[in-house]
Amino acid sequence: MRKTLLGVIPILIFMWGCTRGNTGVRPPKIIYGEDMCDECKMIINEDKYAAAITTQDNTYRFDDIGCMFVFMSKHSEIKPIKVWVHDFKSGEWIDGKDARYLKTSETKTPMGYGILAFKALADAKDYTKYKDFKLLTYTDLIKNPPKEMMNMQGGMK
Repeated sequence: MRKTLLGVIPILIFMWGCTRGNTGVRPPKIIYGEDMCDECKMIINEDKYAAAITTQDNTYRFDDIGCMFVFMSKHSEIKPIKVWVHDFKSGEWIDGKDARYLKTSETKTPMGYGILAFKALADAKDYTKYKDFKLLTYTDLIKNPPKEMMNMQGGMK
């Protein structure tokens, strides 16, 4: 019995190691041209600026990365399992917590926040051709979210 148990423990440790950090959560489905942003209520049209938060019970979708950070600042009770953004270079969904962000007024995003996400810092640095830019991390944007662009009636602030 003891030999059997000792043989099983390394297998269990190996299996735990393989699944550690893998939430099994897949990128969200967004129906472009139909789904609405959970922050500003605008229709989500452009995938390269779209973002999402997956929680235990829900998925929140956004038309602009800035909308996602404003939403999170207003809803601290929401505990993300996964944060999704599109890599501006490749267009693929990436982990928003690991992404590198470039904020610039020279790129017009759907709600005007000017925040672009990149999988790699080197890719973000390739876009520093802009005169006005700031490189940020997920933690930077959580601590200092962008200022809200719209009020509840849809008018500019």
